[in-house]
Amino acid sequence: MIKDIYFWDYFNNLLEGNKQKCREIVLELYNDGTDIKELYTDLMQKAMYRVGKLWEEGRLTISEEHLATKVTEYLVDSTLDIVSAPEKNGKTAVITCIDKEFHDLGARIVTNMFELNGWDTAFLGSNTPSREIIRVIEQKKPDMLGISYSLYLNHLRFMELMGLISKKFPDLKILIGGQGLNNSDPAVLESYTNAVYITSLYQLDEIIKNSSK
Repeated sequence: MIKDIYFWDYFNNLLEGNKQKCREIVLELYNDGTDIKELYTDLMQKAMYRVGKLWEEGRLTISEEHLATKVTEYLVDSTLDIVSAPEKNGKTAVITCIDKEFHDLGARIVTNMFELNGWDTAFLGSNTPSREIIRVIEQKKPDMLGISYSLYLNHLRFMELMGLISKKFPDLKILIGGQGLNNSDPAVLESYTNAVYITSLYQLDEIIKNSSK
């Protein structure tokens, strides 16, 4: 559990765009024994959820929200420099957002979780057309695919992508994250036997570790 004093210090510096101070807080917490999954979930993501809420309420400008996002992306990327990753295990994962999904913070974190477990990764980022995702899968031949699906209004695009993947790569294991499935019928994935809905980084980490053997 990250103490409130650390969270609010981090959050206030995040709003100011002080990435160096935010990085110092992350380093201090990590060096004091805070698990990287906790830093991602209870510090960085929690802070960005609050940023999003303040923006929705009109209490932050678009530029302030963008600045906080960019600082957080920097911090997520920089965690690979402070955590000792194991040797590469020969496994590969492709991680992507679906078409018309413009926020890729969650996908960045998922990419790091694979990297920190010794996997090679191909991170495609936000707003990736289905045809490009298929092309990269054909090229990389990954052991696992991670899909970020956050907006329910993109449900048809998500289902179209799932249909294409299951037809072309029936044995490919697919991990799905994001809020998009929260508003969907739970049975929507029943026909996709290789697909798993990820609800926490702890669940994700366990799946990656079991698949790394």
